[in-house]
Amino acid sequence: MLLSSISKTDAQVQGPLMPPQYADGILAVVGEKIIMFSDFETEKVQLARGQALPDSQRVFCFLLDQLNMRKLMLSQAEIDSLPLDEDRVEAEIDNRIRSFQRQAGSIEELERYLGKPIREFKDEIRPKMREQLLAQQMQ
Repeated sequence: MLLSSISKTDAQVQGPLMPPQYADGILAVVGEKIIMFSDFETEKVQLARGQALPDSQRVFCFLLDQLNMRKLMLSQAEIDSLPLDEDRVEAEIDNRIRSFQRQAGSIEELERYLGKPIREFKDEIRPKMREQLLAQQMQ
């Protein structure tokens, strides 16, 4: 009798059960490289380019395949000590930012959308851009 009253009290304090929410998580591991769920979501947004994508197993498998292949190529590029010119990385980042700026309308609007200065955004995307370019170079 005492147990049931404790259970009811706990349930009343906790409220209704809510589905868990994740900040991020590991989706796959390729060699020593990790594919995060957020990487997958970013790829999904880039693939959609403003269009609605069906949440299907086919899309999931396609994107996961792409991410796996990119990490595999990146690992091989590192093993082969493939050189990558930092100017190329910066040029690609600048091209992307110009494209984003055209979509946003201005640098100020883009910074407002990103919630940070362009300089900070560049610092954040530089490692991913480097990985992407190395993987492309391996293909």
